[in-house]
Amino acid sequence: MSNLNDLIESLSPESLYLLTKDIKSLPSNRLISVDTSYRLRKQRTTDLYFKAVPRSSMFEDFDEYTQHADSIREQVMSGVDL
Repeated sequence: MSNLNDLIESLSPESLYLLTKDIKSLPSNRLISVDTSYRLRKQRTTDLYFKAVPRSSMFEDFDEYTQHADSIREQVMSGVDL
């Protein structure tokens, strides 16, 4: 860090002006690429689960519902398309 400070101190006012002018002339609309594949995969898994999971009112017994919901959850997590 001290090398950078020494370098800045050694610059003349004209060279500092030119340096700041070059920095300001960089495009302000530079594209920033963000990898969203992980987020999209998680969203698709969540959507698939909630499309396939039944309502608890469709079953007479809550234990039967939880077993069915657990089996669907396992299928979704394994990557099987329902």
